[in-house]
Amino acid sequence: MFLLNGRRISGYGELRDLPPEAMERTEILNEQDSARFGFPATVRVVNFITKKQFRALTIEQGAGTTTD
Repeated sequence: MFLLNGRRISGYGELRDLPPEAMERTEILNEQDSARFGFPATVRVVNFITKKQFRALTIEQGAGTTTD
């Protein structure tokens, strides 16, 4: 199971849009902490923590030509 800043997310697909530079750290929670979030003790819970003041600008550019 995955958490983002301590909140449950639907899956790893939500994390792929985040840039790696935005990640501060990753925590693997123990059995007691996973139970606190409502998961059984047998499930590993990974919590991804992002930086508080991260800002980024993403620019995409494309070029093309037309043919007859």
